[in-house]
Amino acid sequence: SLSIATAQEVYTSSGRSTHAKRQHKPEGFDASRLIFGGGFVLAAGDVTNLGISPMVGYRFTDDFSAGVGLGYQYLKIKGFYELYDQVTGQYSDYPLQSNIIYPSVWARYMLFRDLGFIGDIFVHTEFEYDIMRFKDYAYDANYNVVRENIAVNVPCALVGLGIKSPITDRVSIVVLGLYDVLQQEYSPYKGTLDLRFGVNVGF
Repeated sequence: SLSIATAQEVYTSSGRSTHAKRQHKPEGFDASRLIFGGGFVLAAGDVTNLGISPMVGYRFTDDFSAGVGLGYQYLKIKGFYELYDQVTGQYSDYPLQSNIIYPSVWARYMLFRDLGFIGDIFVHTEFEYDIMRFKDYAYDANYNVVRENIAVNVPCALVGLGIKSPITDRVSIVVLGLYDVLQQEYSPYKGTLDLRFGVNVGF
């Protein structure tokens, strides 16, 4: 997946991020600390995977940010099931199809800044609630193939580290590695590390 985020950033001539000194510190809400962004998934072929996940956040301090997100993903895998069809008298392939909606809340804290070519290192946590709807296939009492609609809701608690490395005075690359500590049965992150690549663009 690829994500693009926008945030108010200030950089030095060396390309390292810093934060502008203000003569008067604003009180209350500061629009320049808003963070917008999102991600998308696009794959076609035997596996069709389409998704979008917009997000919004706020940088409460120079090191701590938090926000919310809402994603949608459609997945179709051709030939996922192979079942014997009594009507045709042979085995037939059936696709796996699912629709997933996943609201989330996230938080990020900067641990280290300006570590040479690495850039900045931060810790990222995210709670995601996956609302999944599947089209499954099974046999009825007469061993005919029937389609079933299955609903599964899965909580996911993602924890990991990220690197933010500037490439220009306004653009930085972000790499995230997240692990779902809950490991529920139907979690899309079960038994794997979720790797995310993105770009931060300053206003």
